[in-house]
Amino acid sequence: MSETDGLNHPADKLAMIRQRIKKLQDEEVGLKAACVALPESERAGRYAIVSVSMVGRSSLDTKALREALGEAAVAPYMRTTEAVTVTVKEI
Repeated sequence: MSETDGLNHPADKLAMIRQRIKKLQDEEVGLKAACVALPESERAGRYAIVSVSMVGRSSLDTKALREALGEAAVAPYMRTTEAVTVTVKEI
């Protein structure tokens, strides 16, 4: 993005960046699938090597916990976090 592209306002620049990120994320999905499909012996390129591994993750089902124990039992263990969100809409 250059100074002469007409997108000098931060909102316009942010919208453009998000569009580029979305395209890159879509491309990443396809490249990951291609790497997973490769035999392990072919996962090294000229500049990078890809390792593929399976990982597991556990999470707590708070909805089921509330249903089983009740809101009062769960409430002391809940925590609230705050985050700033910025929404971009084209005009």
